[in-house]
Amino acid sequence: MKLLIEDDEIIIKENGTNVFLFASGTSPELGPHADYGTSFTKDFIDEVEKVIEEEDTNIPTDQQPTIFEPTCDCQPLGPPDAESFVVTRLWDISPSSGFNDQDVIDEFNKGFAPIVTALPGFQRYTASYTGNASTVFFMNAFDTQELAHAAQEAAKDFVANGVLKNVITPNTFTEDEVIIGFGDECITESSKGHYLSTRVFEHEEGYVRPDNEIEIFTDIADIVRTVEGNIMYAVSTTSLGESPQTDFRWDIYETREGSDKISSIMTPLAANGTFGDINALKKLVAVTEGEIAFDYLCASPANLPVAESGEDVRVNEKLPLPEEVTTSNVASSLNVHIIYSVLICITLVGGVYWR
Repeated sequence: MKLLIEDDEIIIKENGTNVFLFASGTSPELGPHADYGTSFTKDFIDEVEKVIEEEDTNIPTDQQPTIFEPTCDCQPLGPPDAESFVVTRLWDISPSSGFNDQDVIDEFNKGFAPIVTALPGFQRYTASYTGNASTVFFMNAFDTQELAHAAQEAAKDFVANGVLKNVITPNTFTEDEVIIGFGDECITESSKGHYLSTRVFEHEEGYVRPDNEIEIFTDIADIVRTVEGNIMYAVSTTSLGESPQTDFRWDIYETREGSDKISSIMTPLAANGTFGDINALKKLVAVTEGEIAFDYLCASPANLPVAESGEDVRVNEKLPLPEEVTTSNVASSLNVHIIYSVLICITLVGGVYWR
């Protein structure tokens, strides 16, 4: 029970049923009233809706939450259902910066998320912890390579011209073309809080991708789907003749336990050569394993964070590509195309890495 006096505010229940054990004052609807020792009830739902509407219109524009409306029915994961191009950024955090991984994620969420989700062709923006507090991982997906590259450049500019300058530096960046993706028939919910595993591999010089590569990954998908909590995995591969070829591979599970379980299933299969030549890898370039901190999808509505006053985040509208990164003048860049493998046996300095 709360004693309401003078100009104190009455807390109104959202269900519209409100009981005041002690109240005195005036109300446009109730008129003057003073009821000591008894109680009265009143359905305030109309008043609540009116007040909320009036308050919303009085909030300054730069303080209103931005609602991201879905722009696709089901989340594109890549062929065969949709084209998808992914750019990734693994950043190192300077020990002397005073920033931790959460600080960096918050800065991108507050300042870059409203920008990148408003770009044409947007499909996904994901951030995750990596298992190492001195690094942080981000990933964007778009429906064309040019737009994905533009987002990559925009992220670099966001760092170079903002508070994260001299706080984070590139560790491993990739620009990737998805060749196949597997998941639920129609993903419409964010994977925030779920477990993301990513790997960047480099192939042996002169590696030739097998003709039956897609069939192999389809067989892997059938195995992966037997594990409870699997959400998706995607496959991409290098194109345009880059050498050595580099693969980026990732999968998402509801929990780490799901990711660990698929490892125990796939380890002996990878070891005995079940997956053939797709295991011909030279070295592990980078790996991350951690909880997803935020995950904006074109298929899922979301409340974007409110930017601080004065920040130019250009929200609530589809943005044209910045002049310096339009499709007509995008510089050629490394095309790292993603290909999925659950577990690969790779000989590294200090032993064998399975993943």
